[in-house]
Amino acid sequence: MLSSVLFGIATVGVANAFFNNYWVPTLYFKDPINGTFTKVPNGGLLVYYENRGNDAPINGGKGLVAPPPGFRMLSGNAAKRSQVYPVGEGSQGELAERALIGMCLRYTTTNPDYSYYGFPTTDCEAGLNARLQMPSCWDGVNLWLPGSAHVSYLSGLDNGECDAAHPVTLVHLFYEVTQDLITLILQAGDGMATFSTGGTYLFCDQNAIDHCDNFTDPDADGGLASACPYLNVSDPTVSDACTIYKVEVTQPLGINGPLAALPGCNPLQYGPCDATLYPYGSM
Repeated sequence: MLSSVLFGIATVGVANAFFNNYWVPTLYFKDPINGTFTKVPNGGLLVYYENRGNDAPINGGKGLVAPPPGFRMLSGNAAKRSQVYPVGEGSQGELAERALIGMCLRYTTTNPDYSYYGFPTTDCEAGLNARLQMPSCWDGVNLWLPGSAHVSYLSGLDNGECDAAHPVTLVHLFYEVTQDLITLILQAGDGMATFSTGGTYLFCDQNAIDHCDNFTDPDADGGLASACPYLNVSDPTVSDACTIYKVEVTQPLGINGPLAALPGCNPLQYGPCDATLYPYGSM
């Protein structure tokens, strides 16, 4: 997989210094009449690379580290169905719960937006905005450990310090995806959407991490990628034309629906107890 990322002929991003793959779960509409599932359109995944943490130059730190080739990590837990920790308690378990939060967008009406854990309790006329913070602290050795034990969250989730077992501060990743909202179920069978997962397969150019943080440059500070020569920015028409040349879909009826069951035959498990995760094809 690493070689296919490094030697790919194109990218859907304009910055060619980042050779990464990202993953977030698919959201489905459950028909209240016949119980079938249909994939919900979304506005695409936004991924932010942020200078966060005490080691970030903007905070007077020594600098952030680019993930090495082959580095992987997950945020969230597909089995979780309820919160265990009080918000703000600060342990790694609580930070993992707080890493995923939703925003009910209602700006097309006079109703105020609001944030929530799980699924919203009202209509979200302008959509559902899911936000996921990734771990930013690494043990400096392992490219992957089960349960993402090789990484941890910053003490303030999107800022702060790293713990002693994970002393290397990575560039901070933040995911954002907006969905049309009706009655929705996550692909992992989470009928409450209390906890989901996001993943990434990362390799970044250390020169880009070190030098694309000139906060005195109004262009760079304003998000103009071409302000940093290390990003090797391509024309947007090139990235817009990028397509996946081969997609392997093992789901017999595809993934769009309507489907009698979720892809992988994941059963709905509403909680509050943790869900049972089933291997693909076992149901």
